Amino acid sequence: MIFIDHVPGNPLYYFTFRGFALADAAEIFVLVSGYTAGLVYGRVLDRDGLGKATSRIWQRALRIYSTHLLLFLVFAITTVGLARYVGSPAYASWQGFSVGRGWGDLLCRGDHTISSIFVLKCQPDLLAVLPAYTVFMLFLPAILVAVRVQPLLTVAVSALLWVVVQVTGVNLPSSTLESGWLFNPLAWQFLFVIGVWLGSTRHGTVNRFNGHAILSNQEWRPAIVRAAVAIALLCAAIQIFWSLGGSAAWADGLLPEAITWRLAHKGQLGPARLVSILALLVLTPLVLRRDARFLHGRLARPIITCGQHSLAVFSLGILLAQWSEMVVTFVSGRIPVIAALNVAGIALQIGFAAMLAQSKSRHRATAKAVSSVGMIERGS
Repeated sequence: MIFIDHVPGNPLYYFTFRGFALADAAEIFVLVSGYTAGLVYGRVLDRDGLGKATSRIWQRALRIYSTHLLLFLVFAITTVGLARYVGSPAYASWQGFSVGRGWGDLLCRGDHTISSIFVLKCQPDLLAVLPAYTVFMLFLPAILVAVRVQPLLTVAVSALLWVVVQVTGVNLPSSTLESGWLFNPLAWQFLFVIGVWLGSTRHGTVNRFNGHAILSNQEWRPAIVRAAVAIALLCAAIQIFWSLGGSAAWADGLLPEAITWRLAHKGQLGPARLVSILALLVLTPLVLRRDARFLHGRLARPIITCGQHSLAVFSLGILLAQWSEMVVTFVSGRIPVIAALNVAGIALQIGFAAMLAQSKSRHRATAKAVSSVGMIERGS
């Protein structure tokens, strides 16, 4: 979905979440990542304790950080290389780089020090998600413990920090943007914490402050669903209106322009984007149940496989989006070209995920065989 959303002029854009919601694939990625982290590492915390859970979480954070650095290197080389080849310094500048400083071209436009890359201050637009994800994973051990001890207080503190960001605009420093990180982790942490809260459950106990328990409460559920439907329909109407060429000028008479801009601000996870993704969160299980036939069919298998290797597929999707953008910008933006890019990009991501799944399956089979041989030798 991230690949499709970032191909300029892509007609498939209108068939993703971004076509009928005020949120997009970024919100889904952060929310699902939080849910998965809470589910997986919550079990590790319960089974092995905080020490081992923290070790595994920080190993994952290091993997995400390393992936970001590798993506940055490939992104910088291809961007600056193309800008030099076609003689378009403006393109490099648009992506956050500049042409004319030798190897310094691979550094950020506003900061010529290599340290800005390693401390995550240098973030081209397409590479802004993984730095925030890295920060979330560094704090995940504390979030997991807090969610178990005081679940509602944890979510409340997270929400308060999000409100502070909306009011003050406080952010981490960036070499790319004067306003700070493109995905402000101080704001986006709220969505991640909600995901952790929903995914992290106590095994064998019933916690009435657990996210699933609250959402499934028979007294509150009808009101929550009705509110979610109303919000989703309103967000869909606004997004479709904008997609058809409508203007936001109608809102100028209701609210000052600065406020309407902040409501849907992506970098700060504006309120409109937040309520949009939360409404979809409530409604999705009603539309697509876990026992749905589709989820067990052939069509869903590639989607599930991609989800099981989300970091690798996400990284490939980012690079494919960048290269597709280059093709559209410098070669052709005609529909047949975009259609070919869509087919090739989607096929490559599905094939890459299938290859990783097959490799993982072979590794498990080999490990199992080695373990069996060891048991037989010990027995003899």
